[in-house]
Amino acid sequence: MEVNVKLYGKLRELAPNLDSRTSTVGVMKLDLEAPGQVSDILKKLDLENDEISHIFVNGTYSSVTRKLTKNDKVAIFPADMGLLYSWYFEEEE
Repeated sequence: MEVNVKLYGKLRELAPNLDSRTSTVGVMKLDLEAPGQVSDILKKLDLENDEISHIFVNGTYSSVTRKLTKNDKVAIFPADMGLLYSWYFEEEE
């Protein structure tokens, strides 16, 4: 099952073939076993939960336990890019 992943901030350097001087977002496709979760992406990228501030799946604020389907769009922000109004978002599991 393939998902699309956008990595922001310092996480963008994990994307293959990225010129970090010109790109603000790292974009990559990851192949996961179905059914998958956001936590599977973090494992593949060797990231810990405390390195992440926010995760969005198809534009919805999500947790690491969010289930994924084929071609989902996942955006991951690093801890140092925490949003000022994080209380505004409600996680969808």
